[in-house]
Amino acid sequence: MNVQGVTDTEVLMGMVSVFSGPARTYGAQSKIGVQTAFNMINDAGGIHGRKFRLLTLDDGYDAAKAQEAVKQLYERDKVFGFIG
Repeated sequence: MNVQGVTDTEVLMGMVSVFSGPARTYGAQSKIGVQTAFNMINDAGGIHGRKFRLLTLDDGYDAAKAQEAVKQLYERDKVFGFIG
């Protein structure tokens, strides 16, 4: 069974947040939190041998940009799911 964003070795996750502008610290800290959790999972062998990888896009705290970023991550980058 083929599942988008999942291979024998990896689970690809997407995150859309604010990484620019006045609120960029919020996005950066959120990314650090998610990446830290992924690192802990990956260091323990992953889930059924699959390691998590995070792709992020900046929405600049703009709803229209967020919508386009989610679409890009899902349709072009083929992430399994979203976090954050």
